[in-house]
Amino acid sequence: LTRQGKGFSGSVCGDETTTTGILLVSDLDGTMVGSSDAADAATLDFREYWLSEQRVRKSLLVFSTGRTLEQYLELKREKGETLCEPDYLICAVGTRVYEKGMEGNDWVENAKWRAKLEDNWCKEAVSKRAEGLIQAYGESNVHLRPTHEQNSHKITCGVRSELVEDCCEELAEKLGEDGVSAKLVYSGKGDWKYLDILSASAGKLESLEFLRKTTRFSPENTIACGDSGNDIAMLEGENKGIIVGNAQPDLTTWYEKHSESQEHFEERVVFTKGTFASGILEGLGFFDVL
Repeated sequence: LTRQGKGFSGSVCGDETTTTGILLVSDLDGTMVGSSDAADAATLDFREYWLSEQRVRKSLLVFSTGRTLEQYLELKREKGETLCEPDYLICAVGTRVYEKGMEGNDWVENAKWRAKLEDNWCKEAVSKRAEGLIQAYGESNVHLRPTHEQNSHKITCGVRSELVEDCCEELAEKLGEDGVSAKLVYSGKGDWKYLDILSASAGKLESLEFLRKTTRFSPENTIACGDSGNDIAMLEGENKGIIVGNAQPDLTTWYEKHSESQEHFEERVVFTKGTFASGILEGLGFFDVL
């Protein structure tokens, strides 16, 4: 990359107090971590960089993932010291926020965030409409994902890729009739998509903004990183964004559309050549924060 990125500086603006540090919010699977030896090496490179360079600047690391807390802990055990320990966790596509407990070795759910998700939300109505979708299209085309992927503010279905937009339109109409405010987010590649039905107050951008304001970082000093369609929301915010080189088609299509139609878009969101955590490091170099 030959373009010059915009650097970061300390400032005080209203309730936002920033240092030379950054708030880095990264997706996990396909972004910070992968399944190959090369991806693991990149994840370790990022960890070493972050601990040696960013922690001393009082930067904060957040993982924003579709995984549950239990699934994150399983990944952490699998990756061991390869994976950097974050300061905060956003789980289940922005429906759960966790921070370190008083002892610093356990994760505690943020009750204020969960309470925000109750506005105009009714899990029973959403579950009923999801079941109706399965009946209408058949279980060979639409099905509920396993129980551990569901929570009180998120219903997740597996949907055939060619049907996912039709399903979203039908769900939006039916939930509107029920007076339920919901957010529909889909991602994945190949024949199947994950379709997440979330509280309208939830999501990757909303949870990012909640933590950004809690930690008092400015949008200018906040960077989101992702690889798939469910990362689009947090890349659409005021913050900067990094799309890693192995991004899925839903996200690459979004990037191409916006880079052509929005002036200065490529100054705010960078699409790297590097894949997985190598792409994150490349993106940080673009924004002049390495």
